[in-house]
Amino acid sequence: MALEQAIPVDLYTTNASITARPFFEARGFRVVRRNLVVRDGIELINFTMKKTK
Repeated sequence: MALEQAIPVDLYTTNASITARPFFEARGFRVVRRNLVVRDGIELINFTMKKTK
């Protein structure tokens, strides 16, 4: 990924939507937590994901 080449660190973290989760999993990220977020009274699920070198 371009980000990893531009900013080399030991740990990357993202909060990925249900739709984006497979994209990040294909790039080596793992789910560490499932989150329930409320926006304008609507409950949304996303996932905290991490990738280490």
